[in-house]
Amino acid sequence: AGCNWTIDMCMESGGMMGMGGEFPHFIVVDEINGYWFVTTSTSGYVGRYILDTDTLIDKLYLGDFPAIMVINKADKKLYVSRMMLMPMGETESQMMGMGSEGKIIHEIDYADPAQMTIGYEYELDSPTPHGIAINTDGSEVYTVSNTADWLYKIIPGADPQIESVVMDPTSSNADGPNLE
Repeated sequence: AGCNWTIDMCMESGGMMGMGGEFPHFIVVDEINGYWFVTTSTSGYVGRYILDTDTLIDKLYLGDFPAIMVINKADKKLYVSRMMLMPMGETESQMMGMGSEGKIIHEIDYADPAQMTIGYEYELDSPTPHGIAINTDGSEVYTVSNTADWLYKIIPGADPQIESVVMDPTSSNADGPNLE
């Protein structure tokens, strides 16, 4: 099997990655509380490690290609986006997709020193919320759909507020957040 280099990875013919079941994607560090976190996009997990010893404490299964994270250190919350769809294959006629078409941003609570839990799931109108950011006090989370070009502001909590706007009002995407 040949090697097709895509996004700095060896893609074997047939579209499979030659790296086993784990695919570490993104890391965030909470130096205040002494943890670091990693997403493994292809296996669907978020792992939490002790910062000083690199010891795995726990992992939480999210499925659906977790990708980028932002962290609210004061409230011990992680917000997790989704892996954008990436074409795989040797030719356009053989293109296969890898990534998420989901619409969920997960909020993970890591206040318990032994076990992370899913606090809330924020469902958006657009698929593939990939880029993610948080304001300085943790009261607003921002994400953007990689495929629909819609920007979202989430005010997290039990009664969340979610606002959205198209990034380019002159595009065909202005007709709705589900258009790709």
